[in-house]
Amino acid sequence: MFSDKLASDAKFRSKIEYRFTASQLEYSATTGKTVEEKPDLSFIFIKENLIAMEEIKQSPKEEYPYG
Repeated sequence: MFSDKLASDAKFRSKIEYRFTASQLEYSATTGKTVEEKPDLSFIFIKENLIAMEEIKQSPKEEYPYG
């Protein structure tokens, strides 16, 4: 499925960034796909936006009281 080099790199990066290897592969795939789809955006901008979107997903939700 994955090349040995890709798996080895993902395992190495996952230890540095405190992720599971599968999570690192998912992160790399998501980032790579976004970079290809939006070549005019910087990697840092894309990374910060992916982090922000994940923070929103994981943050506790509260109902906004109107009026």
